[in-house]
Amino acid sequence: EKGLTRLINMRPRSHNRWLVVAGLVLIISLLHYLTPQTEGLRHLIYRELYLPPIFLASFWHGLKGGLLSSFAITVIYLPSVFISGPQAEVHLMGNVMQVGVFILFALTLGLLRDRDLRYQKEQKRNAGLAAMGQAVSSIAHDLKSPLMAVGGFVTQVRRKLDDDDPSARKLDIAIAQTARMEYMVKDMLAFARPLDLTINEVDLNSLIKQVVEVAEAANDRAGHITTDLDERLPIIHLDNDRMQQAILNLVNNALEASPEDGEVRVASTLHSKKVEIEVKDRGPGIFPEKLNQLFTPFVTTKKGGTGLGLPIAKKIVEAHGGILSLKETTEKGTYFLIELPIS
Repeated sequence: EKGLTRLINMRPRSHNRWLVVAGLVLIISLLHYLTPQTEGLRHLIYRELYLPPIFLASFWHGLKGGLLSSFAITVIYLPSVFISGPQAEVHLMGNVMQVGVFILFALTLGLLRDRDLRYQKEQKRNAGLAAMGQAVSSIAHDLKSPLMAVGGFVTQVRRKLDDDDPSARKLDIAIAQTARMEYMVKDMLAFARPLDLTINEVDLNSLIKQVVEVAEAANDRAGHITTDLDERLPIIHLDNDRMQQAILNLVNNALEASPEDGEVRVASTLHSKKVEIEVKDRGPGIFPEKLNQLFTPFVTTKKGGTGLGLPIAKKIVEAHGGILSLKETTEKGTYFLIELPIS
């Protein structure tokens, strides 16, 4: 028992683990083929010994490992089942059924192990995000007051200067950069703090129209955004300001990704128990190496970006019981989808 426990908990490289499994299967198979068919009891014992390597393969490599090992054992073991002999004929049906047990055992254990690994990964990710959130919140809180003071004082000095004053241009740059830093601090605080939702009855189509107006005004691209809104949408309950922020983050990202003559499409669709909001652009798509980090905080491909737009949008949507996902990204554009429950 101690030896088996030590073997399970060992952390060798992946190929060494496969060698352990293959070695066990080889030894057990040799015992089968070198033992006379008249020794029925010994064959039954050897048959059950195939379970430990299947267990190890499933534990180390999940469903893939369990199924590969069980299929390999089936290929190796089945010829011995059909070897002629009185004992083999008596136990033929039991041996064939045992092959099914091998596969079922691997399937069950592999699925459970994959689920456990996903849970551990999610727990580790959540712990990391919680620690990151605490650090970001502390830093952003300390930066907020000095930035507001600097921005306020610089603005007061700028008001006393004429537009043609040589120092006016420098102060304008300082004001713009201070505003940008304040926006970054605001994003950090929004990401770090828990969401307090103020739920009201909201016309989602009207909310989307407001988002489009704000995005067009901020990006100075009137007519660049098209909408296709489903008039059947019912009044739903959500936090109007928060949801505006989530959709606006997606629309702004789409505008920045699109070429000058490109088009951003925002659409709403009613389904039986949910509402879908599509945001599509005609940009060059997202690099494959960035897909796994798409919703990871502070990961961005934009110059000067905070990498918090998508994580904040995802956090807001999920706080409403919805789902934000990337549905498609190609060299012809990217498609994000928000799914919100009607109830």
